[in-house]
Amino acid sequence: TWQKIQDEELQYHLRKNSKQHLEFKLEYWNNILREIQPYVSIESETHILEVGCGCCGMLMAIKKGVLVGVDPLMNQYLENFSYLADAGPKWINFAAEQLDLPESFNIIFCINALDHVLDPEKVVKKLDQHLMPGGHIVMALNCHNTDFFYSYYHAYHRRIDPYHPHHFRPADVVALFPGYRVRKIADIDHLFISRERDYQSKVLGRSGINWKKAIA
Repeated sequence: TWQKIQDEELQYHLRKNSKQHLEFKLEYWNNILREIQPYVSIESETHILEVGCGCCGMLMAIKKGVLVGVDPLMNQYLENFSYLADAGPKWINFAAEQLDLPESFNIIFCINALDHVLDPEKVVKKLDQHLMPGGHIVMALNCHNTDFFYSYYHAYHRRIDPYHPHHFRPADVVALFPGYRVRKIADIDHLFISRERDYQSKVLGRSGINWKKAIA
C-alpha cells in the first residue's frame, strides 16, 4: 500500500549518513539551479514551493525568497533531521494531492516526486492552482526513453518497482501540462552520476558496487 511505501521511504532515509547526504544533495541542487538560471530568476521576494521536498530537497540550497516545502513525511523528517529546523523554509506535512495553501507561488519545484504520488493528474492540477500567472514549474523525473521499458515497468511495477507506481516518457510529462509553454527539456543525469559511487559508499554505506548507468 501507499502508506507502507511511505514508511519504508522514511526508514530508507534514516539509514543514511545524514551529514554526507546533505553535502551531496546540496552539490546536486546547486548544479540544477545553475542549469535553470537562464529561465528562472530567484530574488528575495520570490515565492517558492517545493512539493515532495523530502528530508533534503531543493529548498535547502536556495538562500533567498519566501520558501515553503511540502511532504507527506514532513513531521517525521522534522523529528529526525535537526538541520531542517535550522533552515529557512516553512515545512508543511501534506500529501501532494491534499495541497491547499492560501498563497500562490512564482516557482514550484517538483523533483523526483510525481512518480511516487497516488494521482499524478490531481497533483498537476494542484500545482497549477498554486502557480502565479507567469510563474514556472520546474520538474525533474525519471523517464523512460524507450517504449519497451516504459511498457514493461508500467505493466509490472507492482512486482519489480512498487516504490514508483507511475512511469512516464518525456512526452507523457509534457501532456500533463496542456497550455503550458515548455522552456526546456534536458537530461540531468550528468549533474549527479559522476558522484554516484561516492554517494553509494559515503551516504548509503554500500561498498564494492559496480555501478552502471542503464538507459531505459
